[in-house]
Amino acid sequence: MDTRAVGMNGGHREEARSDGASQDHAEALQRDIEQIRGELANTVGELDRRRHDLLDVRGQLRRHPLPLALAAVAFLALAAGGIALAVMRRRHQQQLGPRLERLREALDRMVAKPNRVATDQGVGRKIVAAAGATAASLAAKKLVAKAFRERASKQAAAI
Repeated sequence: MDTRAVGMNGGHREEARSDGASQDHAEALQRDIEQIRGELANTVGELDRRRHDLLDVRGQLRRHPLPLALAAVAFLALAAGGIALAVMRRRHQQQLGPRLERLREALDRMVAKPNRVATDQGVGRKIVAAAGATAASLAAKKLVAKAFRERASKQAAAI
């Protein structure tokens, strides 16, 4: 049975194949599809296996102990170096020479711009400071009252 059909080459009409030839072509395409599907399944399986291997921390530690140990040592060395540098800078700043230098710089700034010395803080900062002082005072008052109550109850229990 020979019929005419629209092909996939942009809509031009092509002569269709006979039933036997089209059946063979369809079977060949089906085999190709199954082969590609199988290869794709193998590739996905391999990618999944590699993902599991990559994210397996214990396995990575077993396979690469030296580089991981070196990275850990480098990290610890950097942390220790940063701490040592901070301590050294702090000790240097507390010595008399650097303290006098900072005082001299502060006095130079004061002489250069005396209007910036002891300037008004502004209303907002004053309100925040007053609120903070009030909160601290209330907290201290409550702590003292609680301490006195506990002490009085202990003395009453001892009598």
